[in-house]
Amino acid sequence: WFYDAVKYVYDMGLFNGTSDTLFEPDTPMTRGMFTTVLGRASGVDTNVGYENVFADVDPNEYYAPYIAWASSNGIVEGNGDGTFTPDENITREQMAKIFLDYYRYIGEGPEGAWAIALEYGDVDQISDWAVEGVMFCTLQGLLEGKENNMFDPKGNALRSEVATVLMRANL
Repeated sequence: WFYDAVKYVYDMGLFNGTSDTLFEPDTPMTRGMFTTVLGRASGVDTNVGYENVFADVDPNEYYAPYIAWASSNGIVEGNGDGTFTPDENITREQMAKIFLDYYRYIGEGPEGAWAIALEYGDVDQISDWAVEGVMFCTLQGLLEGKENNMFDPKGNALRSEVATVLMRANL
């Protein structure tokens, strides 16, 4: 089900494989990887020198300039304690929130009063800070529920799922 999406993100230069011959579609994506992919999709110039505001983002890591760019543009906020935890797996609700903020950054986010009813069986498990992102991604058809009409907000976003969302978003 994910072949076309994996081919898309590879051909677009958004993802690298985990080796020369592996993609590992069922492997969770980290927060650093996800932010890097969004930066690549936006054509971020990694030499611009955005300010790194997170204590746990090593400036020598591949994801550092992308996290600095995303933070500088209101796309990511970190954990509220001065950290970003770039090597932690990104959850589906975190991905939805970041996508909403990314769409606002590119001028395509929702404006004014808006909302949709979320009818996922586990809607009560979506964090308050993520509800609007889940609504937006659902409305745009970027994210869908899983089996039994569950959104799985705390579940890890897999590389295959992120690839599919990026293809749907045409990034």
